[in-house]
Amino acid sequence: MSYVGISGVKNLNGLMAYLFFGKGKGAAERRRQGNVRTVANYCSTNLKDFLQQGNSLQAVKGLKLSAISIIQSFDNKLDGLDYKSEADQRYVNNLGRELAHRLYPNSLSAVETHNDGKHHELHNHLVILNFDSASGHAISTYLLSHIRQVNNELMKERNLSIIQPKPRDWVVKSYRTKQNEEKHGKEWVKKYDFDTALQQKIDYVLSLKPQTLDEYTSLLNFSGINIREKAYGKDKKLGLSYRMFDQYHVTKNGQKKPRERKIKASSLGVKYTLKGLNIAFNDAQKQPLDLTFAEKRLLLQAKYTKAINPAQKKYLADLKQQANAIIKAHKSTPKQSKAVQQVTIPAVSDKPLTPAENVQIQQQRKLFVEVELEKIKRKLKEKLKQTINNLKQAYKKQANEIDDKKTKRGIKYWDLFVDGSWTETEYSDHMDQLNKKSNADKQKEAKKRDLEIKKANESYNHAVQQEKTKLEARSQHEITEIDPNFDQKQTEWHKNHLEKSLADDKKKVKKSKTRKTKKQHKKKKEERDLNKDGLDDWEEMQMQAIDTNIEENDPYLNQFTTGFNNEVTDTSAKIDKKPDKPKTKPQQHKKQIINNDHSLQDMWLNENLTAPTQPTAPNYDNPQY
Repeated sequence: MSYVGISGVKNLNGLMAYLFFGKGKGAAERRRQGNVRTVANYCSTNLKDFLQQGNSLQAVKGLKLSAISIIQSFDNKLDGLDYKSEADQRYVNNLGRELAHRLYPNSLSAVETHNDGKHHELHNHLVILNFDSASGHAISTYLLSHIRQVNNELMKERNLSIIQPKPRDWVVKSYRTKQNEEKHGKEWVKKYDFDTALQQKIDYVLSLKPQTLDEYTSLLNFSGINIREKAYGKDKKLGLSYRMFDQYHVTKNGQKKPRERKIKASSLGVKYTLKGLNIAFNDAQKQPLDLTFAEKRLLLQAKYTKAINPAQKKYLADLKQQANAIIKAHKSTPKQSKAVQQVTIPAVSDKPLTPAENVQIQQQRKLFVEVELEKIKRKLKEKLKQTINNLKQAYKKQANEIDDKKTKRGIKYWDLFVDGSWTETEYSDHMDQLNKKSNADKQKEAKKRDLEIKKANESYNHAVQQEKTKLEARSQHEITEIDPNFDQKQTEWHKNHLEKSLADDKKKVKKSKTRKTKKQHKKKKEERDLNKDGLDDWEEMQMQAIDTNIEENDPYLNQFTTGFNNEVTDTSAKIDKKPDKPKTKPQQHKKQIINNDHSLQDMWLNENLTAPTQPTAPNYDNPQY
């Protein structure tokens, strides 16, 4: 039974040392004695060259990973292998070589075979360098499922065992539930465990046969469960998550901390996901129950509400009586059930509402939608801000990389110009092309960023509209009675909402002011940094570097400059000094000293005027190339 696992390698030397000698005291002893852990070895080149190439590629190309490590293990009993026999060890090593060649044929690899596990099972460590010689780029890391598929094909060809996929259990228990079963037993889990309690409540709601998703969500709310839709994965498929208050939640430290917990629908089972619920809704529409929505709500309230005050206890007792009457009526014939239902439900009034009451109920629904939508908007806006900030940061990184490439190429072009291989026109043309290309690349990245920001805003607006429609449908089901304290709640909410909006406006004004002041300070600083020559600090440093480079390469430059400076001092003495004028401007202008005697320059040029050295072509016969 062959098993495969994959991981990335950052330190290639450390991994190979571990594979050969291990770690700890055993590694030190093996190195002293000259022993090795490996039973069989293979390397596509010399091991020294293998390590040098991996480290140099990682350093030159700036790769995070120098190699990829794959573990291929076998079951000695099922495959009939003996961990002591050299023939079986070589056979296993050859299987590792074959797997490495099939996965990454254009990259160097090393295979080390071990037999020093807990059960002495033979296993291979495949180390593949992170470079494809055909494409000239890093290797494409396949998914673990693809690697296992290739390994299974290889095992079938050699008549060896493979790992067979387990049949999926659609009703999945979480890790915490299994842990509770081991500690406390099944009876404790049925009473107090979160997953089982949630599953029982949802099953009871499904037994009432809701016909739509809105009815299902509203019934879950009456039983103390909130349901949410969310897009998961790259494909952004809609999925459900259930939230419920866990009274018996215990932290890792053993402290009791009741809190609201959530769980995905897929972890509970398929029938709790959107696919399973759609099947249940279709069945309920074909074979509906005789219960109305108000009666279903009453059953849930009677089952899951808890009494605290004596007044609530009386109300709960009345609810339970009504619920029992509904259950008896539902068990009897449908003709009798309707008559009993009308008599035994005094709490749910079927009287027609007055126009004033209808207006108030509509206002209550509107306020409910506004309040809940405001909460949802805050969460969605936070996510939108995070996505926009991430996009902006990514654009800044890419722009910096483009600038770095531009500076590196500019330095190369300057070296060619200084060597004499390029003329001034060629240098200027190449620099103009380089600037145009870098600006075009920046514009492309900026367009991508703007498109992604636009998509994020559109998705935000779409999500807000979806939530609004859901809340409106939910308000139609939930808000059917008049609230006597509605006017007071409405005024308080509007007052708080106005105060928050005013505070947000003030914050925006402050931010805009600070941005303006920062821009002004930046401009002033740039003006101060400019020298009298009109050069920035960066340009001045570049000019200084060029001067030092010329001084180092020219042996006759110092001789020429010393003579020229002496001549300047002699000529300056002959110039008649004019009387000092009154200073009208605070700035001091530099005096331009002109040398009319060009004898030293001509002498230096006649001696050293030679053709520029041409760059020699590389000799490929030389082994250093």
